[in-house]
Amino acid sequence: MNRPRKASDEDILNATLAALRQGGPAMSVQQVAERLDITQAALFRRFDTKQNLIVQALRWHGRSFSWTDTIRTEPSADRSIFRTQLVALARAVAEVGEMSVLAADGFRAIGVTKPIGPMAMEVGFPSLPELHAAVSEWLDKAARKQLVEGRHVPHIAIALLGGMSLLHFITREKNEAIGGEVDAYVDFLVGPGNAAEHR
Repeated sequence: MNRPRKASDEDILNATLAALRQGGPAMSVQQVAERLDITQAALFRRFDTKQNLIVQALRWHGRSFSWTDTIRTEPSADRSIFRTQLVALARAVAEVGEMSVLAADGFRAIGVTKPIGPMAMEVGFPSLPELHAAVSEWLDKAARKQLVEGRHVPHIAIALLGGMSLLHFITREKNEAIGGEVDAYVDFLVGPGNAAEHR
C-alpha cells in the first residue's frame, strides 16, 4: 500500500480555501483530502475537527491579505499613476468581498449562521465600516491633490465598496466564476468621464 504523501499546513489551508470556493457551505473534508491525495484521518490528526480546519484556513487567509498595503500608498499626483493606484484599490476591495463570501460559506459549512460581517471579523477580515473609513481617507488625500473632487469622495468610496463586494455575492449565487468581470467593472468605474476623473 502506498504511503500517503505529506502535505504542509499551508498546503492543507490552501486546499481548504479552494474547496470552500468550489463547494461553498457544502464542502467536505473528503474534498480537501482528495485535493492533496491524503486521507481524512491525516487531516484530522493535524487539525482535529472540520470546524478547526475551516476556521484556521480563514484566519490564515485573513493574515495573508494585504489590502492595508494598498491603502497606505500615498496617492500619486501623476494622473496615470493615480489611475493605476485606484485600480489596485478596487481590486483589493473586490478581494474583501470574496473573503466575506468565504467566511460566510465556511461558517455555514460547520453549522454556524450569523450575519456575514461578524463572521468575517471573527477570522481577522476587515469590517465594511473599517474598510469604508480607510478608502474614504485615501480618497480624501487624493482630493487634496485635486485628483478627485472632494464632494465625490463619499460616492466613489461607496461605489468601490458596493460594486466590487457585491460582484462576488452575485456571481456566487449564480454559481459562475468571476473571470474578467472585476477588470471590466474597474475599467468602467475609473475610466474617462466618471466621478473619479471628471473634474
